[in-house]
Amino acid sequence: MKYLSRAPQANVAILWVVMRWLQKGPASYDDLTAAVRPAALVSPADDAFNATLVVAADIGLLGADGSNGEWRILEEASVSADAFERPDRFRSLVRRALLQRAVREHEAGGEPSDVAVGLAWLCSLDPSRPLLWGWDGDGGPEQTIQKLGLTDVIVNDTQWRAFRRWAIALGFAAAGNPAPPPSTPPQRLIPDPTAAIADCLPQMPRSLSARAFVDALAAEVPAVDGGALEMVLQERGLQYEARADAALGPAVGHALERLQRRGALTLHKSDDAGQRVSYRIADQTRTFDFISIGVRG
Repeated sequence: MKYLSRAPQANVAILWVVMRWLQKGPASYDDLTAAVRPAALVSPADDAFNATLVVAADIGLLGADGSNGEWRILEEASVSADAFERPDRFRSLVRRALLQRAVREHEAGGEPSDVAVGLAWLCSLDPSRPLLWGWDGDGGPEQTIQKLGLTDVIVNDTQWRAFRRWAIALGFAAAGNPAPPPSTPPQRLIPDPTAAIADCLPQMPRSLSARAFVDALAAEVPAVDGGALEMVLQERGLQYEARADAALGPAVGHALERLQRRGALTLHKSDDAGQRVSYRIADQTRTFDFISIGVRG
C-alpha cells in the first residue's frame, strides 16, 4: 500500500492514543472519534485520524467488524499491555508491524509499502552526509530520489514531509542542524537508526557473536543491512555504495558506536576472526567479533 500517497497524514502519535483507548474494548467509529478526537477541539483533524486508521488496519494492528463497524485491536497482532507504557515500546510495536507487513508483501511477489522501501533506502545512506530537510532546491532530496528512480516511493513535498515524520517516529532518522543555535528550524534529516536498534537490544541475549547479532538485527529490523528489504533495493538496481566493502554501512555503524558510548552495548575484538563483521563509519572500515549487551532501564 502507498501510505505516503493514500494516507500521508497518518501519525504514530494518533495511533498511540487510539490503541490505548481501544484497550478498554471495541468501539464504534463515532464513539472512538468522540473519545479521542473531540470535534469541538480538533474538527479539521479528520484526515489525519482516518489516515491513521487506514494504515493501522493495513499493517494488522486494528480492524473493524463488518457487522457493526466497531474498531478493535486485532488478537493476531499480539499486543501486550506494556506496549503502551513507554514510547519506545509502542514505537517497536508499530515498526515491527509495518516492516513485517512489507516483508510479507515482498515474499508474496507484491510491492512493499513506500514507507518501508524508503526506510531501507535511508539505512543505506551515510549519517555524515545528511539529507536536506526541505524537498527541493540544489542538492535536495528531490534530485537524489529522481536520480535513484525512487519517484514511485516519494514524489513530492507532501510525501517527503510524511516520510520524514515516519522515519523519525519509527527510530530511523533525526532532525538536525549543521550549526547552533538549536532553536532554529531543522535543516537536515540525518539517517540514524540508533533508536530502532536500541529498541531491539532488550530482547537479545547478553552476549552474541558479531554474525549472530547482525542476523538477529536484520530479522528484527529488516530495513537495515542484510535485512529482507535490502533485497527490494537491489531488485531496483540500488546499491549500498556508502558501505563500500564492509558488511554494515555507516548508518548502522554510526548507531552501534553511539550505543557503545551510551553503555547500551560493547563491541569486542578477539583472536578468533571466524565471526568477524566489518562496518563502515567516518570513511573508515572497523570490525568487531562479538558483542555484549547491557541492561536498559
